[in-house]
Amino acid sequence: MLVGQLGFTIAIPIALLALLGYWVDGRFHTAPLFILLGLLLGLISGIFGAYRLLKTAGIFRSYEKKKDR
Repeated sequence: MLVGQLGFTIAIPIALLALLGYWVDGRFHTAPLFILLGLLLGLISGIFGAYRLLKTAGIFRSYEKKKDR
């Protein structure tokens, strides 16, 4: 369950912001500026969302407990 949620948490922002960048590039004839910017922002947003999801699930707490031993 967590793996699927993690995949969507990363993929959806990348896809949406890339599509938005593609649309803006088409509208203002600035290709590939905004699609690359959208991909970059989507990647950052997806990684941040994945970090929050994993932190909420307690993945990092179990790693830190093993590290302290």
